Parts: sequence; C-alpha cells; structure tokens
Amino acid sequence: AWGINKTMSQIHALLYAESEPLDTDSIMATLSISRGNANMNLRRLMDWGLIHKKTFPGDRKDYFTAETDVWKIVSTIIRERQQREIAPIRNNLEKCISTLEAG
Repeated sequence: AWGINKTMSQIHALLYAESEPLDTDSIMATLSISRGNANMNLRRLMDWGLIHKKTFPGDRKDYFTAETDVWKIVSTIIRERQQREIAPIRNNLEKCISTLEAG
C-alpha cells in the first residue's frame, strides 16, 4: 500500500486525470465516497504535497488539482513511507544499542 489507502489513490488518480480543478462535491459524486472520507483524504494528500488547493474569485468552494511531477510524487510517497515504517525501527534499534552499551 506504500502508506496510501485506496481512497487517497482514487482521489489523486481522478485529479491527475482531470484537466480542470475539481471541488469536493464533484470528487464525492465521481468516486461515490462520503464527505468525511473525501475531506480526510484530501487533507492528507495536501499535507503530503500530492494535491494543491485552488480558489477562484467569487466562488466559496475549494478546488483541487494533483501534483503532476512524477518524481516529486514518487519521492513524497517514499519519504512518507520511510517516516512511517523505517524511522520507528531505527529509533528502536538505537535504544537497544544504548541499553546494551550502558550494560
């Protein structure tokens, strides 16, 4: 899964394939997902830098576009996976080494 759930993948793929920014309601309708699920995954994708929020003057809705730089997408996913999976293992190993060295 590489740290990306099914809905995150679907949202990113939809936005990547679209030529125009989409709002949350359009994403929900296209993917048949709830508002809560959409908002949670949109927020996570934005935190990762895989999608970007756009606004238009006179329109209160938020619109979203996907990051299209493939290298940036891949490096972001690898970095997030490393932080989630490898960093905790490294921390545990460092604690074990410290404990062993302390005797």
